[in-house]
Amino acid sequence: MIGIDINWSEILANVSVYALLIGAASWVAKALGEQFLKMRFRAYEKELETKSVEFKAQLDRSLEQFRAELQLANTKDSRLHEKRMLVLESLYQKIVSLNLALKEMTATLKFIHVDADQEEDERINTASQAYDAFIKYYTENKIFFSLESCAQLDALRNSYFDSIQQYNASGFIMGSIGFRPDFGKAQMASEIVRKSIPVVMQNIENDFRQLLGVR
Repeated sequence: MIGIDINWSEILANVSVYALLIGAASWVAKALGEQFLKMRFRAYEKELETKSVEFKAQLDRSLEQFRAELQLANTKDSRLHEKRMLVLESLYQKIVSLNLALKEMTATLKFIHVDADQEEDERINTASQAYDAFIKYYTENKIFFSLESCAQLDALRNSYFDSIQQYNASGFIMGSIGFRPDFGKAQMASEIVRKSIPVVMQNIENDFRQLLGVR
């Protein structure tokens, strides 16, 4: 049998060297891995920061644009509301003037100051002018009112027209004894002014109060 002389010291030394090399390699690999991860994390962090800045800038621009559009819309709404209020005020004043003129024209009892015929003509002319002013202004500014408001105002216009038509037709009719006043038509005109129109006016005033925000 041939004896084998094993140098354990050399083997252990080599093993130690290999172990150290492997350990060093592992440490280097770990260090490089950690460094790589840190670099990737910093790069990702930088990318997120850049995107965050860009997103914030975009959000600020969007908010600024929204504020500008909202301010423009509010300005338009405010101007439109102011215009509607002016139109409503003027129209209501014309309605009140026409109501007064029609009440005076269709009154069953009238005081004569100097000349009955002349004073009657003046009442008719005043009512006719007030009616024309109401119709012209309402027609020119009808676009500012809702369909519901227009329906109420159209009903009022028709009542005015009926009253004026009845009164104008009441001047004289041919009877068996010649021309004479038609008091029946005059009475119908007066009834329209004093009974029918106030009902329509109440609806219009309620509608106008809602537009004004008045309770």
